[in-house]
Amino acid sequence: ASSRISVIFFLAFMVIGLYLLLNLFLAIVADAYAHSLAERRCSASLIRRSYLRKSFHLLISSQSPDHQAEEEEEEEEKLVSAQQDSSGVLQDTFLLLIDELRQLPS
Repeated sequence: ASSRISVIFFLAFMVIGLYLLLNLFLAIVADAYAHSLAERRCSASLIRRSYLRKSFHLLISSQSPDHQAEEEEEEEEKLVSAQQDSSGVLQDTFLLLIDELRQLPS
């Protein structure tokens, strides 16, 4: 009778333990995916803004195309340096995007 109780206890312990470990693993994977998705959305938004600025400047400018190309390169350099300098701002943006993703219906 003692060995049957030991076997039942061991099996129950293993099932519950594996269930908890699987939940922990899935939570880590889901969190990493949410961070990755937020980062991609933020970078896509920055790229979209850059393209919108370029197209706007192209529409309103009456300058030569060579001068426009130089301005575009300067804007790209400014965008890259702003991305590197504002890691704290990007992190806050990522956290806001993650909160928004969690509020979306599944």
